[in-house]
Formats: sequence, structure tokens, C-alpha cells
Amino acid sequence: MRMLRWAKPKSAVLALILAAIAIVWFVLGSYQQRFQDWATVTLIADRAGLVMDRGARVTMTGVEVGEVTAIDYHADRARLTLRLHRAALNSIPADVTAAITSNTVFGAKFVSLTAPADPAPARLTAGATIDITRVTVELNTVFEELTTLLRAVDPAQLDATLGALSTALRDRGDRLGTALDRASGVLAELNAANPGIGELLRAAAPTSRLYGDVTPDLMRTLTALTTTSYSVVEQQRQLTQTLSSATTLANSGSNLLQHNGSALANVLRLTAPTSALLGLYAPEIPCLFQGITAENKTNPAAYTGQPGIKMFAGLVPGVSPYQYPKDLPKVNATGGPHCLGLPYTDPVVNVPYVVTDTGVNPFDPSRQGVGLRVTDPLSYLFGLGGKR
Repeated sequence: MRMLRWAKPKSAVLALILAAIAIVWFVLGSYQQRFQDWATVTLIADRAGLVMDRGARVTMTGVEVGEVTAIDYHADRARLTLRLHRAALNSIPADVTAAITSNTVFGAKFVSLTAPADPAPARLTAGATIDITRVTVELNTVFEELTTLLRAVDPAQLDATLGALSTALRDRGDRLGTALDRASGVLAELNAANPGIGELLRAAAPTSRLYGDVTPDLMRTLTALTTTSYSVVEQQRQLTQTLSSATTLANSGSNLLQHNGSALANVLRLTAPTSALLGLYAPEIPCLFQGITAENKTNPAAYTGQPGIKMFAGLVPGVSPYQYPKDLPKVNATGGPHCLGLPYTDPVVNVPYVVTDTGVNPFDPSRQGVGLRVTDPLSYLFGLGGKR
């Protein structure tokens, strides 16, 4: 009976111990994040930074999505093993970029993942490799480079240089400030013109390549010009005589223009309207001569072989007699130039008549039709007479 009495307390103590062990194991596992579903990703960088340690945070847009579990070096490059939450992979694009950075100058480094402006639709998967974009420079790296620079500088030469610079700048502060202000303005204008300068340089690239290709030809041309220069030196006397004759001719031309300059100016002024009119209708002239040439080739019997021109003629009723002031001539034609199909003509199509405001239109509908509208035979036959 006494043994049975102690059995229950011993079982309770054993259960309590097991429960305590389970709680401790669960707490440690939770602290070490052993119950999380992880995915491993590799990060390649030129260096990891002096204060990058295991357990460093991995963030995506400021949200922690994992940690650094291992840092290895191979072939002068750092290889970081990242352990990311598998659920976070669904929000990380496959073309994500990474940077090793810190919040402060002396702060611990962490990995910052950043999505590009136009992310890929594919998502980051376990086992993927990410190339680093930049690593924040540590302060001691700057000090090391500065120390190297100071070792390379001779203090005596540096003192002499600074002394000369101080002497050069003494009592010249105002002018130096003005020069800096002007330089700032010039740089601002140059900065505004940067896109245009870039376009100009890009446009000049083909020209530069062309000059590079023709450089041998240019050198041969310059070599040939050497022979020409020797010839000019040998013919110097004849060249001097030629230039003297040209000077005499120029003086004669100057005297001619001096005495007749106003008359020439008047001639040019008077011919300006005619020249402008000819310039306006100049496109018709090639059409005319090309049409004559084409017609001469098409119908040589009508224009060659014997003097004169062959044609068909007949009598038609005269048009309405001249009417005053309706039929007064006008110089008010506009439009053109018109080739009217020249130099190609169709023999079965009548040449079109261009109606203009010149006071006469033989094809006016009011003048068409058969009938006698004259008061005497002379007007009927020749279109003369009529009311004035």
C-alpha cells in the first residue's frame, strides 16, 4: 500500500519534468526559428563589408524577410547564404537587386533587397543567385585610402604649394568670388545644354569614323600637295604676273561698276518682276520643251521632211461679237504653274482649257449654241463690229 501511495507523486514529477523539457525545447526552437519554413538563396558580392556578420537582417522595402546564415569567400568574391521566409518569396520578383548597407556609419551591415521599376512577373525561387549592386563604404576604408594618399605627398612640397596658393589668393577674394559666380553660370548653362551636347557627340560619331577611314587618303593628298607647293614656288614669277593682271582687271571692273552702278541697279530692279514671274512659271518650261520633243518623235511626218506644218482646217460659226466693257482685257490671271499633262499627251483627249480672269473666255456657256446674233454679215464672219 505504501508503494502504491508513492507511485502517483513520482509519475507527476516525471510528467512535470518532461513538460518543462518540452517547453524549453519549444522556446529554444522558436528563438532559433527552427519551426519556420525557410528557402535558401545565394548572394554574390565583391566584398561583404567589415561588419557583416551571421544573423544579419535581410529586408525587402524595409520589411525583414530573412537573415544571413553563412559568409564565405571564393576567388576574391564574397558568397552570402541567405535564409528567407518561403512565404515572402511570393512577393519578391526574380530580377530583384540587392545592396549591403547600414543605417549609420559604424552600424552593422544588412542586406537590402529592392525590386526594379518594372519587375519581372516571375518570382524568386529557392536556390537562386542574386548579384549585389553596391556595398556601403566603411569609414576605415576611407581612412586607409587617405593615409595612402598622405604617404605619397611630400610635406615640404605640400607646404610650398599651399604657401604659393595663399600668396596667389591674398587680396583677390572679390575677383575670385566673381570668377566663381561666372563659372557657376557657365556650368549651369552647360548643364542645361548637356542633352544637346550628347546628341551632338552621338551625331558626330559617324563623321569621326568617316574621317578615320579617309585619313590615309587625306595624308596621300597632303603629300601630293607638297609637290604642288614646290611647283608654286618654282612658278612664283608667273604667278605674280597673273595676280598683277587680276588686280588690274579688278580695278577696271571697279571703275565700271562705279560709273554704271546706278544704271545696273535700275536694270536689276526693273527686271525683278519679270524674273519673279518667270521664276514662278519656270516649272512649265521643261514640260513645254519635253512635250515638243515627245511630239516630234511621235509624229515626225507632221514636222519634218518638207517645209511648213500639216494641219486640218475648217469653217465654224463665229463667236458672239465683242461686247464693251464686258470683254475688256484683264491682267488678273492666277494659279499655276500647270503642265496640263505634258510631256505625255493623249491624242484622243482634248487639251483642257484653263479658265482665268483675263476678260475673255471663248468657252463661256453664254456664248455657246448655234444662232445668229449679229446685225451684219461682217460681224458674223469675222466677229467685228458690234455694240461699243
